[in-house]
Amino acid sequence: MTEFVPYFQAAWLPVLGSQLQAIGVQTLAVKLVDYERQPGFNLINQAGGLKSLLNWSGQLMTLAGDFTPVFKVKKNLAKTGIHYQDPQNQAKLTLTPATYQQWQTATKAEITVGMFQNPDYYAPVDDLERAMQANIEWNQEAPVTFLPVLGAGLKALRQASIAALPNNIGAFITNLPPVAELREWQRSLELTLKLLPKGTATAVVAPNLATIELSQKLGIDYILSAWPLKLGLGGKALVDGEVVNLRHQAFGGQFSPLEAGCNCPACTGFTRASLHAMLHAKEPLASRLLLLHNVKEIIKQSGK
Repeated sequence: MTEFVPYFQAAWLPVLGSQLQAIGVQTLAVKLVDYERQPGFNLINQAGGLKSLLNWSGQLMTLAGDFTPVFKVKKNLAKTGIHYQDPQNQAKLTLTPATYQQWQTATKAEITVGMFQNPDYYAPVDDLERAMQANIEWNQEAPVTFLPVLGAGLKALRQASIAALPNNIGAFITNLPPVAELREWQRSLELTLKLLPKGTATAVVAPNLATIELSQKLGIDYILSAWPLKLGLGGKALVDGEVVNLRHQAFGGQFSPLEAGCNCPACTGFTRASLHAMLHAKEPLASRLLLLHNVKEIIKQSGK
């Protein structure tokens, strides 16, 4: 059954873990580069794992990070690791398989995704092949739940990436095209699903509503997305399948719930007018309430 997984793009949750569980969230996804400097993995390990620091009692899925896709892939990529900037101070750093394993050990997450960096979807074939091979080498014998499946839109490369998956390891389908190219995004995802052995667990990052809905339709097991979180923090809500901007003046005189029949905190405790007023007063509670509502809406769609 499809499960929607909120993918948080910052180190600390903007809402309580208990609030997320109350609206039906079972699993959270986070990227570990956000925790390298603060609080650091030594402290995370001492605390008994990242879930303890986040005060989260559900499942936790961890990824290395959202690294910028590379167009020109160096021949020694497998040896050098992933070069990236620290999200807190922009320092230039390098992630190696050994370091990533230390992060995962300290984090103690139930669901772990192997280290990966995508090539640009339209990079030359030689670069796509080198990137795929580097990702395979980084994750040899890695004790993870999901491994990346790359290959852009090329069947042969997707097959080679899938062939490297050990038994009982899920496919984290990545190296997909820009979301503006929805048809190609769908074609590449469907191609990968057809090539996977029957029963393979699947996961994908869906950047917007269209890709979330498509992933639900195709039966992806874990759909990771930051979209409903960013939507809410931007003062917008998903209502009856449509995105509405609660900052718009039209909502200032509407004293009905945000969405009839919804039992999230935003809909049961506030009116559209009160949410509108709080947003214009820059009250942080408003955007957090909208975040909870949006996540609940996506979970409701996943249940259908």
